[in-house]
Amino acid sequence: MHHRFRKTAAVALLVCQVVAIIYARFTPARYFCWAPYDTQDRYRVFVEIDDLVLTEKQTNERYRFSSNAWQQHSIHNLLEAIEQYELSYGSDDNAEIEVRYSHNGRAEQTWNFPR
Repeated sequence: MHHRFRKTAAVALLVCQVVAIIYARFTPARYFCWAPYDTQDRYRVFVEIDDLVLTEKQTNERYRFSSNAWQQHSIHNLLEAIEQYELSYGSDDNAEIEVRYSHNGRAEQTWNFPR
């Protein structure tokens, strides 16, 4: 009985991992994608609350990550983190956010919240 439970648990774990990997291939954030994500996204985050533009330091403290940096993950991870913060902790601030980013050195793109 104990052997059967361990085998079932191991198979269930592997199935969950496979499902997460397949899901990650079809979502822009790709949190569970095990394959290397060989891209670079340079970004800058700008926040305005009540006609006051936050400084880089204030923005860093608000989100707890650098607001002017680059990353080797999908930019959608960053955008989702900002959106989640604004829909929860920052929901009463009515902040307007602009993220300017460049994917692999290409032309700069802009993402805004609220949209």
